[in-house]
Amino acid sequence: MRDYYTILGVERGADKTRLKRAYYEQVKLHPPETDPDGFQALREAYAFLTDDQKRAGYDKQLELPPELSEVLLTADALFRSDRYKEAISKLKKAERKFPASEEIGILLGRSYLENNNYKYAIDQFRKTSQKHPASQEAARHLAMAYMKRGFTIKANDQFRAAIEIDSRDAETWAIYLGFVRHHRDAEYGRVMTEVDAIDPEMFKERYIVYGGSALEVAEGWDSDFDKALVWCEKFTRFFLRDPKPLEAECNMALSLISHFLETDRAADAVLTLYDKLRTSNCNEQRGKKLDQFKARMDFLTFKRECGYDPALIDLTDLLVSGIITSYEEVYLCQMEIHIVSKPEKFRKNLRDMRTAYPGYFELHKDFYLDVINPHKEQKLIEKTYRKSTSLHKKYPKAFRADSLQEYMMDPDKAFKVYDKSQAKNVHLLRAFTQLFGGADRDPDDHPDEDLSDELVNELYEEDWDDDDDGEQMPYRRTERKVGRNEMCPCGSGKKYKHCCGQNAGV
Repeated sequence: MRDYYTILGVERGADKTRLKRAYYEQVKLHPPETDPDGFQALREAYAFLTDDQKRAGYDKQLELPPELSEVLLTADALFRSDRYKEAISKLKKAERKFPASEEIGILLGRSYLENNNYKYAIDQFRKTSQKHPASQEAARHLAMAYMKRGFTIKANDQFRAAIEIDSRDAETWAIYLGFVRHHRDAEYGRVMTEVDAIDPEMFKERYIVYGGSALEVAEGWDSDFDKALVWCEKFTRFFLRDPKPLEAECNMALSLISHFLETDRAADAVLTLYDKLRTSNCNEQRGKKLDQFKARMDFLTFKRECGYDPALIDLTDLLVSGIITSYEEVYLCQMEIHIVSKPEKFRKNLRDMRTAYPGYFELHKDFYLDVINPHKEQKLIEKTYRKSTSLHKKYPKAFRADSLQEYMMDPDKAFKVYDKSQAKNVHLLRAFTQLFGGADRDPDDHPDEDLSDELVNELYEEDWDDDDDGEQMPYRRTERKVGRNEMCPCGSGKKYKHCCGQNAGV
């Protein structure tokens, strides 16, 4: 049992105003950057003593007989230094002398649990709960012992029993949510909604739970973006109030920015989190992440406000993100083909970009200048054709076997294979040959606009042929695989192998 009053440097009768003043004074002496353990102890003491119910129970423990209090302090010190066997030995002797002590029973059970003696831990917590049926701490630790032993159904029932003792205990709810996330994740959103109905600010002292809930519900089995957004905004509100957020809270803020960055409805929360992280102390790695997020936020603002052709926006997005793979390089070529097919459509946009967004214009300046200049149209067409031919030779696997690019690279083969069975593809091939120049093309001929539009649409189609002899993409599972011994996602409470997984693989 830690002496929270001594940690904060206040007397036992101190009110909340005095506690708050003492907390901020101590934070200056134990900042999280240089003394993270000391700062964490301060936060724990302050959160504990500002909770009226917990403080009342703590004050009651301080009134224990001096001999019992001394035993608890000594055993607690052994427990916190990971000397569990010594703590167990001392507490077993103390239990014989003070058999009715709830504090000794709980600490002994915790020592068993941390020492991986799960059976003894369950027996100890069960015995303590029977002696003290109103003890939520004993009930909660019994549930945790069941969970660590792998008895998930018993653990869930016991967590519910602990919650019934006091439905406003944030610690019990937080631990239960962690259990639900790992063992009954299909129920996570419902449980978190239940918490909000009891107290909308249940986790104001451990607001990281709201951030984790936002990510869990946005990505989990019961995906619900509206709920995820509510909890993201709650995390943001409490994060903004926190004068010294810990590393865990800062990392959670980064995760939320990354996940909700592309969502317009979460734009205010994302910007608030970004500004808070920028003003707080951040390491080099986090600073690089924030720089990347800033570049992305600037692009999203550009995307909302510019009003340019979608192809030009997509091309800018690709250039801002950076071309890393061969597929992205090929995709860049496709964007250029789209622009070159009708350069007059893009000239006004590009002139405006050069003035309003010079940074984005500079990313592909030479190509854009050629598009703007109508006298370079023919050379630009030929240059784009040569580039696409070169890319096909350089990255043959990046081109799909049934795509128009392959027809373009080998027209004779395309006519032989598709002349009878793929009339549409022959039609598009001729349009492409006319557009980009064939052996018999007249320089004075102009591509048919309807054929050009159809060609561009075909370039963007993602049609995979089952008979394709080209490179096949690996199968990727769209949902998390459920283990045989995990709880069934249908919510029955049974293990997957005894419920929906009985016929799996048959």
